[in-house]
Amino acid sequence: LFDFDGLVDIDYSEIYLALQSTLLVFCKLLGFPPPASLSIKTLATKAMQSAGEGNEDTINFDDFSEWITSDQEIQDFLVEYMSYQTREHALRIYSDLFSKYDNLFKVAAGTSVG
Repeated sequence: LFDFDGLVDIDYSEIYLALQSTLLVFCKLLGFPPPASLSIKTLATKAMQSAGEGNEDTINFDDFSEWITSDQEIQDFLVEYMSYQTREHALRIYSDLFSKYDNLFKVAAGTSVG
């Protein structure tokens, strides 16, 4: 959809446009203030660095998809700006909280190893 030049891989400008248009539409529909252009540029740069390992000019759709569903920073960004989170993000948050409270209960019960 955002492969404007038809070369299969996505470059920085295509990622930036994809993120910008998607985020602005969702913010408009949900009545949230849009993120600053610099925030979107930062996300696009991070996508290129994280998902495009070994190739800093382009990334393929599968790598982009993996990044957008698994990167903690983009997931936190989505929650902050759109009150939306992926299943993966919700599971990570749940797992982190469960671990934290499980350790607290162990300490309180005197069964903690550390």
